[in-house]
Amino acid sequence: MAPLPFLFALHACQYGLGAVVAKRAGKRAIPFGFGLGVLFLYTLFTPFLLWLRQEGTIAGIPYAPHLPEVLGVYILGLGVFIAAWWALPAPQNGASTGWSFSITKGDLPMLWVLLGLCFAGCLWGIAQQDIPLGEWFTYKNSNKYLNLFGQHWRTPLVDKLSDMLIVVAYLLIVLRPRFAYFLLPILAVYFGLLGFRYRHLLLFGSLLVYIFWQLPAGKAQWRFWGLVVLGCVGMAWLTLNRIRFSQRFFKKLDYNLAHFDARLLANETNNSQTFGVLLGYYHTHHLPPDGWLATPTFVTVRALPARVFAGRKKPLAPLLKHIRRAYNTTPAGTKLHPAVSNLEEYYLGYGPVGVIAGMALMALLCYLLASLGPVAGSVGTVFLFQLISRGYLPQQVDLAVFLALPFVLVYICHRVKKRFLRQT
Repeated sequence: MAPLPFLFALHACQYGLGAVVAKRAGKRAIPFGFGLGVLFLYTLFTPFLLWLRQEGTIAGIPYAPHLPEVLGVYILGLGVFIAAWWALPAPQNGASTGWSFSITKGDLPMLWVLLGLCFAGCLWGIAQQDIPLGEWFTYKNSNKYLNLFGQHWRTPLVDKLSDMLIVVAYLLIVLRPRFAYFLLPILAVYFGLLGFRYRHLLLFGSLLVYIFWQLPAGKAQWRFWGLVVLGCVGMAWLTLNRIRFSQRFFKKLDYNLAHFDARLLANETNNSQTFGVLLGYYHTHHLPPDGWLATPTFVTVRALPARVFAGRKKPLAPLLKHIRRAYNTTPAGTKLHPAVSNLEEYYLGYGPVGVIAGMALMALLCYLLASLGPVAGSVGTVFLFQLISRGYLPQQVDLAVFLALPFVLVYICHRVKKRFLRQT
């Protein structure tokens, strides 16, 4: 295996090539460029930073011996992603291909009804946990109500309706930007109280991508970049305080953004460490790739209600079992909640073939998102963050379905209206 400095340099050159490819494609490459940026954070920036600091272990478990293999997988995956995007024909404008999703002001009543139903469903789901709504802002962490991130409140119903809330609110703001003045604060507080950090990113990120998509070609308005900076500051502050929010320790909120440093960012994006730990676990126990049967099986398992399983508890997928067993080897490891990226899931589940097929399909997804146009394409673009950062396909499919559902409902409504008008 080549020395690590060479592998890091080669990987960095790949990103330089990807940036050139994206720039030449202009706004048609917005989804591809966004995906490239997220991959850069997880596969180059954080591993390189941790390597410079000579942090070869996590929770006392060594991963450094497997870092060359980690980088080899990253180099293969990124190379396929860039090559597949480059090989595809230039994405066409959605309006000229029939792919484009559009909304009109006539959709406002339906969207408001859908927003009300989703929000009422979320409150009903929370109320089913025997937690008085009046104590939302007053209680402190206790076994009765809450573990670390509020999962006692977060039933599957609340999770799925919250995903739909993101898209419905986004569509309302796209139609009437002034709705942002009251919808965004309400949802920001709601997501914050339930520990939904990535849902903040989906909502605010989708709006920022939509604004960027609508900017005149060749122009970058200072107000847009001001919003980007404000969004980054907001996400940094939420990351500093999400445990305090979910535990209702409002008096202990940290307002010093200097505490959000490179080390904290690396801790939030350290999937490469988990990948190295898992490679060691797989090699030690001689585990073969196990995703061929497990992935479709557990996509189905996730879709089914827990009550159909013994003990009303769903079985764990092999990948999640291996993560737990690999980290349970040390006391510190048992306290972590590690995750792998999509690249790493493809390799652990399917081997090099999985990396090649998975990253080629992700390039195709970026192509299709670019063809959808800004309204639907912006949400799909930000969904790439979850797709890349959380390598568990059943979770990704679940999120994609409920993010897409409001778009499907609007599309069906449009079709029904057209058919009715033709008949009359």
